[in-house]
Amino acid sequence: MLVRRLGLSLIMAGAIAVSAAIACSCARHPSAAAQLRDAEVMFVGRAERTATRSENGLTIGVTRFAVERTLKGEVRAERRIEHGMETGGMCGVVFQRGRTYTVIAHAHEGRLVTSSCASPQFPLADYERALTARRDQR
Repeated sequence: MLVRRLGLSLIMAGAIAVSAAIACSCARHPSAAAQLRDAEVMFVGRAERTATRSENGLTIGVTRFAVERTLKGEVRAERRIEHGMETGGMCGVVFQRGRTYTVIAHAHEGRLVTSSCASPQFPLADYERALTARRDQR
């Protein structure tokens, strides 16, 4: 009986994980240059504080970053980025205070937003090479 319950629990957990994965299906960019081209802003920054609010039953975070380096977009010392907080099937992302991230964000209704689908898909050096190549072409 215990084995059957354990087996059923594992099947249910697997089904939930699969449905969450299906709900948040992210398109893969063919290159760092392509992902960078689609972004409004890209920077390396340290998460300083996240405030949350509820919107349509979802928790929305607004994380303030101390920008260490701007790769794309207006150079600023600080950025506020909105993001869903529900990870997994909702494509949210949680930023830990004090940790440094490479952030890619898009403009939406006058605000900068990101999600797990906008997370960097390539090493930082690939984005830097793409930026250098773009400057050399000008």
